[in-house]
Amino acid sequence: GVIVTGSHTGQAPSPEDVATVAGAVSCSVLVGSGVDIDNIGDFISFADAVIVGSSLKKAGKWQNELEAEKVAALAQRCHR
Repeated sequence: GVIVTGSHTGQAPSPEDVATVAGAVSCSVLVGSGVDIDNIGDFISFADAVIVGSSLKKAGKWQNELEAEKVAALAQRCHR
């Protein structure tokens, strides 16, 4: 597969970039940074998977524990 990222850690790629990659390759396309509850809908139709980390952690810090409510909210948005 191909992982599409933003310009730095935690920065999402543009949905247009993900769509362009998805249209150009015949393998899985993953969004590898910056995905959160608010923007997951921008990627659902183009990406086969997303890599989500700090946006689901307490205070948005990668080293903190997961917040179950954020995980549930993200999962719910994926199933719309």
